[in-house]
Amino acid sequence: FAQQAQLTADASHELRTPLSVMRTQAELTLSRPRTVEEYRQALTSTLNAARQMTKLVDGLMTLARADAGQLAPAQETIDFQQLVSNTVEQLRPLAFSKEVRLNLSVSPAIVQGNPTNLSRVVTNLVSNAIYYNRPHGKIDVQLKTEADTVRLVVRDTGKGIPEESRDQLFNRFYRADNSRARTSGGHGLGLAITKAIVEAHGGYIDFSSEEDTGTTFRVTLPKAG
Repeated sequence: FAQQAQLTADASHELRTPLSVMRTQAELTLSRPRTVEEYRQALTSTLNAARQMTKLVDGLMTLARADAGQLAPAQETIDFQQLVSNTVEQLRPLAFSKEVRLNLSVSPAIVQGNPTNLSRVVTNLVSNAIYYNRPHGKIDVQLKTEADTVRLVVRDTGKGIPEESRDQLFNRFYRADNSRARTSGGHGLGLAITKAIVEAHGGYIDFSSEEDTGTTFRVTLPKAG
């Protein structure tokens, strides 16, 4: 009950800001006649706030399904090498814009599961590595098969995770760096969702981090076949 109460409070807090933006923009814009450009700016601001709310609600729905045991993966055979490669390539322009070098090394790997959810795992980990890196830093994404498992490793050269934050890193709405998370539009749900998806696929996720050196996340999944 305490966890549910905290989740409700956190979700309400996160929703309050975009709702306030939408309401303020609407009230201000309607207070007097505006130019076409002013209406356009107000609608753009409102749309951005609505997108933030949509992202948050989608994340909460995913976690609600996980809590209800409804994240069970579809029994689909996935070429995980291709999925990881495609997802990383989609994120390469973001890495370029942040002046981060993105390296990819993958080997053949087959898993069972839901490709959309597994792509979300890769997206969350790599995008975090981009946002929390340093200018001219690098990210190494590796995929390999080990015995009966498939292991995805995402290593960055960012400033690392403070030791006092590591035990809470997968908690819902937790941010190790509030200012940078808000800049990237994050709500502190990404790693919680990632962990839920990985565990629903029969795997596990762990990490190691060293301050001023970087962080490494490791996802281990059962190998198909």
